[in-house]
Amino acid sequence: MSHLLPEAFSELEFLVDTWCLRTERDRNNRRIGSEMTELETFYDAILPRLEEILNFLSRFELGNLPEDVERLFLLSLSMAEVAPAVEFYRSPTVPDTFGAERFEFEHKSVNGLYPVETHRPSRAPRKA
Repeated sequence: MSHLLPEAFSELEFLVDTWCLRTERDRNNRRIGSEMTELETFYDAILPRLEEILNFLSRFELGNLPEDVERLFLLSLSMAEVAPAVEFYRSPTVPDTFGAERFEFEHKSVNGLYPVETHRPSRAPRKA
């Protein structure tokens, strides 16, 4: 029987379809498009296991993860996106800031694991 996550974390498999997202942009969009109750459900499931998850992941080489371990890694990245929304902002969006559509995503591939993603919103030309 194949598992979506390593067996020790199988109770978190209900999160995989929604929160295993490969890019920062996808994770950011998921957070912004979620209700607070969805963010809290994810947070409450991951937080008690987070230290164990990170210790487990530290045994593997990034860029050479088995599929179930990669999904666990992606869940941990989603936690990094969700935690501030739950702990600090109490909102899926960051209050009192410019619109999320203006956020620029730019990062490089790590050992070929994730494609380079660069997103720069179009800007109106500056007036002279």
